[in-house]
Amino acid sequence: MKEIDSPWLRGFQEGVKPPPEKPLRELINDLVYLPNSPEGAKYSTEAVPAHAYIWDWIEDRNVYEIDVIACVGFGKSALLEAWSTYIIGINPGDTLILGQTRDMIQDWMSSRLRKVLEASPITSGYIPKGNERNNWKKDQAMFRHMNLFTGAANMTDTQEKSMVNTGGDEAWRWDFGIIGYLRARHHGRWNRKSIILSQASVEGTEWHQDATSGKWHDLEHICPDCGEGHVFDFGNFDFKVIRDGNEEFDWPAIFETIRFVCPSCKSEFEDTEYNRRQWAKCRPVWNGNKHIPGRMTLRATFMTVWRYQWRDVIKKWIIANEEKKQGQLEKLEQIVCQDFCQFWKPPSDTPELNTNGDPYSKKEHHDGEAWEGEDFRFMTVDVQKGHFWAVIRAWKMGGASRLLWEGRVDAYENLRHLQERYGIENRFVFIDCGYKPEEVAKEARLSQTTEDTRPWNLLRGEEAREGYMKKINEKRYRRVHSDFMRSDHSEGFVYRYVKFSNLLCKDRLAAMMGEENFGIPVDASKQYHAQMQSEQKNEISPGVWRWVSKKKASAANNHLWDCEVMQVVAACLYKVLVAQEAVEK
Repeated sequence: MKEIDSPWLRGFQEGVKPPPEKPLRELINDLVYLPNSPEGAKYSTEAVPAHAYIWDWIEDRNVYEIDVIACVGFGKSALLEAWSTYIIGINPGDTLILGQTRDMIQDWMSSRLRKVLEASPITSGYIPKGNERNNWKKDQAMFRHMNLFTGAANMTDTQEKSMVNTGGDEAWRWDFGIIGYLRARHHGRWNRKSIILSQASVEGTEWHQDATSGKWHDLEHICPDCGEGHVFDFGNFDFKVIRDGNEEFDWPAIFETIRFVCPSCKSEFEDTEYNRRQWAKCRPVWNGNKHIPGRMTLRATFMTVWRYQWRDVIKKWIIANEEKKQGQLEKLEQIVCQDFCQFWKPPSDTPELNTNGDPYSKKEHHDGEAWEGEDFRFMTVDVQKGHFWAVIRAWKMGGASRLLWEGRVDAYENLRHLQERYGIENRFVFIDCGYKPEEVAKEARLSQTTEDTRPWNLLRGEEAREGYMKKINEKRYRRVHSDFMRSDHSEGFVYRYVKFSNLLCKDRLAAMMGEENFGIPVDASKQYHAQMQSEQKNEISPGVWRWVSKKKASAANNHLWDCEVMQVVAACLYKVLVAQEAVEK
């Protein structure tokens, strides 16, 4: 019989080819080429072993929705590219993929996805060419057998279209509601498939709600010595924080101490490529949560990516916790969401006092008795109309402190009596001059005596969100306070004062309040406890924070809170607390 050579016949033969017999997790390695991949031109699940389980779910007809909470470097874009190749070449159906912005997704289409499809033997023939070349546009590709749409994560690009497949990248940035709009494009199809890949976000976001309502799987990493599997726990890393002679972190020395310890056999593993490759081998384990049938969730931390050096994460962890002491939590949130792939639970907007430290009473120091081992004692004063509020706190180098006295004072003379009773020199007295600067400056000058020739210190708080920069040996440092400023008094003398950042000092105080070494006496007044809860930190615009008084009729005054803020300034001026931090260029 004569063989018929017809384009229609060839097209029919291509269309009715039987599905591959290999499991998809193996087949995909033979079909996808990634020109932009750091792992080489060919896609391979061996590069990130956790990818294999995602392909198992893609192949499973009972799985409709897949949420992957993954670290930086996991290959989220590569997965979307490989999945697109599989859809176009093997399992066609109209598809919509969302990116963060229209520009970013169009760049992905032209610089990455097209190259991937052109390189694969199962998709290169489908690329529109010749008279059909205009069917490949900036944000969509109209193939003969299906359509591929892309768009930004907004309402406009998630309307009208009816899709078999939907995908999304970095949903932690998406506005609330977009995931729901995207999934609604399926119209309940029995063969639908949706994949969203992203780092973690803040609790309460749509991404958090969607991911936690899936059948949640953590990854057990397999110990190469004993074969036991363990879900990621940063506590299994052992390392020492070492500083050099300048009190800066000695990173080479720190890196030498890093070991990962198997919880089962206690074997220790250094930060080497071989060890990271071994520990990247993993298997998913369900945590037993209640979930929506057909929705799978996978959490993949930095341990799944062998290229991710452990030292880099530990360095970020040390820096983040150092900034936490200053009340700055942004870097800690980043490492929790990006590297640990945990959803971030924001701390309370209102700081809370930790009263679990060593118990003591103000009576023990009523006549100025010393706290054993104290290095400094500061008195800070908030000026009001016709009266004052004051705090006296003893400090040890390094930051441990003890509140000795707090309360209201009715006259400058009473302030001087209190100062004398607690044995505090003028140079350790700090008074707010923001309300009545000339009056306060005059009284500070009157505090001088033949035995104590220095005046009280004057402080003035201001916004100064970025603090005060100082350059030392070509390095820039941020401080919470300024140098001493000079001002002319109307009575003809010059007085000095120090400005400080309200935001940075209050952040620092809020962080210290949660520590046990921020001493609070058992007989601290109700006013003190109430006033220390009088302010909260609010985001007044994206990325811009401010400490504001609580807007409640029953809210307490904040005068003792302000006195404790000035204690932070005093402690920084006298180097009791770390007074400055290096600023990266």
